[in-house]
Amino acid sequence: MIPFLRGNGGGSKARFLRRVLVLFLPFVLLGAGCTGAIFPSAAWAAPLLLDGQIVVGTKTGDVVALDAGTHQELWRFQTGAGRGSVRGVHGTPAADEERIYVGGFDGVVYALKRSVITDGAPEIAWRHPEKEGARTEAVIGGIALSGGKVFVGSEDGKLYALDAATGEVKWAFPTGARIWAPPVVVGNTVYVGSMDGSVYAVWIEDDSPQGARAGEQRWQFQTKGAVASGPVVVGDRLYVGSFDRSFYALDARKGTPAWPQPFSAKNWFWTEPLVAGETVYVGSLDRTLYALDTRTGDLQWAFEAGAAIRGTPLLTGGAVIVGAEDKVLRWVRRGVEEERLKLGGELYSPLVSDGRLVYVYAHDDVLYAVDPVKRAVDWSLSMARK
Repeated sequence: MIPFLRGNGGGSKARFLRRVLVLFLPFVLLGAGCTGAIFPSAAWAAPLLLDGQIVVGTKTGDVVALDAGTHQELWRFQTGAGRGSVRGVHGTPAADEERIYVGGFDGVVYALKRSVITDGAPEIAWRHPEKEGARTEAVIGGIALSGGKVFVGSEDGKLYALDAATGEVKWAFPTGARIWAPPVVVGNTVYVGSMDGSVYAVWIEDDSPQGARAGEQRWQFQTKGAVASGPVVVGDRLYVGSFDRSFYALDARKGTPAWPQPFSAKNWFWTEPLVAGETVYVGSLDRTLYALDTRTGDLQWAFEAGAAIRGTPLLTGGAVIVGAEDKVLRWVRRGVEEERLKLGGELYSPLVSDGRLVYVYAHDDVLYAVDPVKRAVDWSLSMARK
């Protein structure tokens, strides 16, 4: 992290520089084609929990399926290389009954057949683009599924709707800059953030009462910094953070602010929030986990962790579990740390649970299964190739 992006000190000149960089640094870095240089092999993707399987997109570009009971590897699929020969699955895969969908740093969206495994790898049902070697931009965010369509954002700045059965492009919606955030689908609307600083709502299908067409913009909300994290929609509220150090609640129908003012932190918001009841939990790169009132945005409590928070926290047993870049999982209750567990790698990815264990894929290329009651590692397994 660049030092003068961390705090509030340094006088008016430093504050001005921070404001400029919060808005423009992502574009400068991305425009220079430096995504791979900044995060050459970041472990961002959350494990995908399926029926009896755990699917992990790794920082080396592999997609690995494990038996949830025995922890044995069932199959492995390798995505292609992107800029500078960098590989990586940065976004969480998605699945339906027939296929698993994953985006790679090579810019390709792969649809993998769940039931056809040959020589230890699933057969490809389709890929987009279809032609191998076609010039594409990296897929950084995860994938959303709804109504027989695959929704995915690209570093070419477009949000794509693909036919889930064939990979055919149904429509493509252009934003003003590259997309790192995963899309979210609710009803007939898909929501996505862009590095141009906006959150977009896009119609999925034609909507006759509204006079809208599929792939057309429903609304746009502009922040003062890049939006690299996925929004969360609960009821008629949308919650999302920005690189302008602000966290927003919007009316999901109109895109208008739902709070009197956004909540401000000391550094970027680069994590999807967790909404539970009347509280929204969100971490920041300022090393703090915030608990905010969903109705007003007022601060309920704040907990300072030991490092920047990039992954979505998890609520279990009345405590919030949050991972940070210092490799530590922390159990926090009402702003007070109850327990901590040191793992072997930095924690960037969201936490997920099957109701018994909590899973996190760490930067040491290891999948950890943590018992949230015993607050200890139940088992762990390296995702590296044998």
